[in-house]
Amino acid sequence: MNNSVQSEVFSYKWILDGTYIGSDPVVSFDAIKDQDYTLQLAAQSINHYRDTSIQIINIAGAALSFTSDSIANVFTPNYAGINDDIDFSMGNDFVDCSAVYVYNRWGALIFESIEGFPIWVGRTFVGKPYQEGIYFYRLEVNGTNYTGYITLLR
Repeated sequence: MNNSVQSEVFSYKWILDGTYIGSDPVVSFDAIKDQDYTLQLAAQSINHYRDTSIQIINIAGAALSFTSDSIANVFTPNYAGINDDIDFSMGNDFVDCSAVYVYNRWGALIFESIEGFPIWVGRTFVGKPYQEGIYFYRLEVNGTNYTGYITLLR
């Protein structure tokens, strides 16, 4: 669609693989890496001009990037339903993450996930809650190590 007429667009209709997903100018959807999707946008101007664009898109694994800023650095594991854990898989964007290690301020390993469930809920290996504080993590993502810190608040 021509960007010069964007301000004149009256309505949008987004369709993903045959399913309507929204009418806002910008939409988002969950995607699986390396899978093709058919995305269609139908727009109509205030003058009743219509245009449709159909694209095959693929969210390639290489398109996903990671920095230590990609992971939230504060969480509150108080079972309120919000920020109760740290998901190191980034909502499955990094399913190839081969290992996660979390350490306390003295350098003792307190959480480990190797090709498993990379979500830390702020508890010990035996289920006791950790105290508030700053914890450090190391991730191995596709053979590269990343480090950062997490603040646990109760």
